[in-house]
Amino acid sequence: MKMTKPLAKDLHSGAEVCGHTRPDDFTLSMRNNDHFDAWWYDRLPQRDRAAVIVESYTLCVPHANGTDAQLCEGTSVTCTPGQVGQSAEGCQAIDFTMLYDEGFVVSAKVDEVDVKFVGFFRYRPRVPLGSEDEYPPLGSLSEYESLCGETITGVYSARGDEVHQGGKFYNGCFVAKKNSQVPVHSSEMRKELLKTVSEEPVVSPEASLLQLQEDDSGAMRARDRVRARSAARAHESFLSFLDSTVMISEAFVQHINEMDAGWMANSTSASSFTKSSHRNALQRMGITSPSMLQSYQGDFDVMRTGTFSDSRAHNKGATIHSQGLSAQAGDALEAEVIEHSLEYEVAETRSEVSADVAAVDCAIKHLPRRFDWSDEHTTRCPGVVAPTVDQGSCGSCYAVSAAGAATARLRIAKHPSEECRFGLNGSDSILNTMLSAQSVLDCSFVNQGCEGGYPMLAGFHGFAVGWTNTSCDPYLGESKTCNLNSTCQRYFAHDFTYVGGLYGYKTDMTSMMVDLIMHGPVGIAIDAPTELQVYQEGVFRPLLDARHDTLEGPHSYWQKTNHAVLIVGYDVLPSKGKDVPVWRIQNSWGEDWGDHGFFYLPRGEDLISSETMPVSIRFADGPSSKVGEETLRSYYQCMEGLSD
Repeated sequence: MKMTKPLAKDLHSGAEVCGHTRPDDFTLSMRNNDHFDAWWYDRLPQRDRAAVIVESYTLCVPHANGTDAQLCEGTSVTCTPGQVGQSAEGCQAIDFTMLYDEGFVVSAKVDEVDVKFVGFFRYRPRVPLGSEDEYPPLGSLSEYESLCGETITGVYSARGDEVHQGGKFYNGCFVAKKNSQVPVHSSEMRKELLKTVSEEPVVSPEASLLQLQEDDSGAMRARDRVRARSAARAHESFLSFLDSTVMISEAFVQHINEMDAGWMANSTSASSFTKSSHRNALQRMGITSPSMLQSYQGDFDVMRTGTFSDSRAHNKGATIHSQGLSAQAGDALEAEVIEHSLEYEVAETRSEVSADVAAVDCAIKHLPRRFDWSDEHTTRCPGVVAPTVDQGSCGSCYAVSAAGAATARLRIAKHPSEECRFGLNGSDSILNTMLSAQSVLDCSFVNQGCEGGYPMLAGFHGFAVGWTNTSCDPYLGESKTCNLNSTCQRYFAHDFTYVGGLYGYKTDMTSMMVDLIMHGPVGIAIDAPTELQVYQEGVFRPLLDARHDTLEGPHSYWQKTNHAVLIVGYDVLPSKGKDVPVWRIQNSWGEDWGDHGFFYLPRGEDLISSETMPVSIRFADGPSSKVGEETLRSYYQCMEGLSD
């Protein structure tokens, strides 16, 4: 890894940061041939290079789950599982996590200053382009190849209000290249603690040599011409579909409501969708990839016609009726759900399995059955959850979700009531502060504005650049020019992580519940199905043939997501004849959608990937509220007893 050392000059203060614009433009790095041997530093004018110090490091990441990760000075360290950097001087333990399937985030120290590194894997068009050629859209996956052994130029930064220390700015640029292969660690094997599953790897078949060497006969050329004409007609039809207006039939709504699916539909909920084109509706759902757009056409056809085919509809459940549970039955239900969530945990040894089972017992006995930050009677912390935002046709859900979570957590941490923030009084004005998603759209150099991004990287923006207030930077529903010289006050997050610390490996329902109580609402990503548009009330479950993709292998924890929302609490609600543990979630489709802008999802099932990528943005160390400290005290005492 090559990295710029901290300088007297702030490398992140300009309109372009390490080759990334505000917002980021994915074509820029490719046009600059951005990779290990031709990165940001190499493109600097010679006079500017003299002011930039670059040193080499070894980033040791022997396992995808971050175990044993270290950052070492120099390039002489060999990354060996089980003994990484143990005998080498100048090595430090780091926190490493994958960022979905596109990059990674590292927490480390530079000159004893805490910094965050964000890196993206390199990619390029499969067919080399000339300097004037247009790049295929980024979502055209078949037209690009990933080069996961290299990064494009990445960025690092200390917290924005602490970035300047001792005459140096602790932010800069880096680039990395993989130079060694390490064996798979046993903790990367998929392990379900409550049932036995096969751990045999799933191997994708390689292309047949016959497919690559077919005879180029006249007959084949004729078939190719027919296929090309057919593909052209299909593409023209698809473009026409994208530009046509969304229509949702009452027959479709009535069909759902007659299915007893556990939730009720209403076409009024989808009013903001039916006023727009399919293209804008899909972008509103976070779906911009051309390779994915077409797969949703069939679902929109079902919604327009109200005709369900056997291959596309399911979930023909029993009639819904309310059913109360005794306290004992309720405890059993909670135990079953929390134990079920262990399927998403990773354990390496039998002792770790035992420890996880014991931790679940602590959760069952000491976490409340219900907790909701929008209920001031429960939290004793009024005014925490901000009103629902309508993101419009801008693909800004990641920014809206992160800003909503950060707003609530800032209000909790600085709430004027002693019942909220423990030992720290704030002012009433904090309850009128709503952190701006627009500041992320305009000024983030690691997200793509209205073209999409990640809640995790919106957290990085709040950490490194800082959020502004909507009173100074209101939401516009489109990306504008970033104004770094604005007089808007900036609010900096103390830290941001995935709940559990790692993407895909240590996320589970219990850790999400604990983080929610400790710090406030949690931003999550989901794989939003098309029929979510018409949701009105109840516990949502997808009905159509949704594409909730997971890589089916023992070493993979990736799940497809396309939309970001905000968990404000959890509860147990009656649905389809039984009580169901649920998350209460705030969406970004306006207050006219759903249950006044909210909906419910089953808790502990990872339904539509809802428990895959929760993000924790923090403005305080330890519990952020008095009620959080009190609620979790017995739980932590139980957990401490396990380590004695």
